[in-house]
Amino acid sequence: MFRITDTDLRLLEFNDLEQVLLWRNSERIRNSMFTSRLIGWEEHVAWFNQLQHRKDQAVLLFSYQGVSMGVINYIKINRLKYNCEWGFYIGPEDAAPGSGTAMGLLGLDYAFKNLAMNTIRGQCFTINTASIRYHLKLGFVLQKKMTLQADNHATNSLVYFFELTKETWEEKRASLYPHIFADYEKVAVGEKK
Repeated sequence: MFRITDTDLRLLEFNDLEQVLLWRNSERIRNSMFTSRLIGWEEHVAWFNQLQHRKDQAVLLFSYQGVSMGVINYIKINRLKYNCEWGFYIGPEDAAPGSGTAMGLLGLDYAFKNLAMNTIRGQCFTINTASIRYHLKLGFVLQKKMTLQADNHATNSLVYFFELTKETWEEKRASLYPHIFADYEKVAVGEKK
């Protein structure tokens, strides 16, 4: 089990870029992305620099006990319709079981509370069974399946679209938090420390 008080979820900083690029360019992570080509350092820095001026995107780094573990990317943040899309990955291959779930729980709380979203959407290839199970476990509902073009995934371009509402999340989170966080009862609901 994890402890909420040992976690950190914060905006990505320049000093995180080298580690994040190594994770993102690993074959394990790239193969699940819609843009699966290798990214160079200059392109990565340019992406980070433009991110600093965007109101429709936010990228967070998840850490546990001071060790960087993963990334959550919110895109298409619509503050008029109160919705966004998210993407995520756990970087280290040897991450403790439950790391992704811990990151997801905190990430959904962040989106619904800090970003004031009412709906979060996710997408994954239909062959990505781990992501499908993950979305369903967190309370997402499968909305549709369609074919999308993704750079070198021509034969695996069937994509599932998921959606999670704030109302559903508020019901679901109470059953998930106690199974992941040992100190859930000691920490105020919706607050980390």
